[in-house]
Amino acid sequence: MKRRDFIKTGALSTISALLLPSLFAQSRKTKKVKIAICGLGRYAENQIAPAIRESEFATLTAIITASNEKIPKWQKLYNISSKNIYNYDNLDSISNNPDIDCVYICTPTGNHAEYTIRSFQAGKHVICEKPMAPTVKDCDKMIEAAKKAKKSLQIGYRLYWDPFNISLIESMKSSKYGDWTEMSGGFSFKQGKWRGKGDWRLTKAMSVAGSLYDLGVYVVQSAFYSAQNHPLSVRARSWTDRVEIYKEIHEHWEWELEWPNGKISKHSSSYGKYENFIHLETEMGKLGLKPA
Repeated sequence: MKRRDFIKTGALSTISALLLPSLFAQSRKTKKVKIAICGLGRYAENQIAPAIRESEFATLTAIITASNEKIPKWQKLYNISSKNIYNYDNLDSISNNPDIDCVYICTPTGNHAEYTIRSFQAGKHVICEKPMAPTVKDCDKMIEAAKKAKKSLQIGYRLYWDPFNISLIESMKSSKYGDWTEMSGGFSFKQGKWRGKGDWRLTKAMSVAGSLYDLGVYVVQSAFYSAQNHPLSVRARSWTDRVEIYKEIHEHWEWELEWPNGKISKHSSSYGKYENFIHLETEMGKLGLKPA
């Protein structure tokens, strides 16, 4: 399967799972969950919005954007009413709009917490793209805002609904192939090749730690569910080769995790190479995923 098709399939399965009416305390017999997408970048345009359109449980009814030039295209594609178009300044006024049940946050990582909390304060459910937020403190604030609003907070991490990852998780959970003896994983691509003017992934304020937050979350999470445990410690290093591109964040990351069983696993994420894998050696042989 080509990576483009793989990601599209993953996005569709994620949306379908995240938007089950039961998760929003709604009956399957009620109307579809009405979604407002916050942030109209490439991921929202090419993955999330098309997946919502294909979902039997949801419908795209509103957009929140600072890019006025994108509005006509989105209105035409998804039949969005002018009264359901918002920007980041008037986002709070969605509280008065019954056409919105849930806000899907697709903005850069740096403002996930702000827009999530404001959406809860407006009385809406929230799905926030990964990574959840820049800091643990931010994440705690988001969770507290959800509790206060008595609304659902979900993180758009698609691999929990990916059949290949589910199979790996179940195999490791049941010790189908015995305990693991070696583990490695990585997710990287050449972001510098695709950079454009104003690319938020090159800024510390929005990208936070570059590929570690953008791609490394997949690698870290896959290590957790492969080991079926949490590590005791981490050793990491980061560096930059193309300093003319990566002026605020590091280009490459590598880290080792120490586990309760005494074993060490090795992982990486980078904006300067291509890789996407999980590799495990167990008592009964080798298994893994590529792409992961």
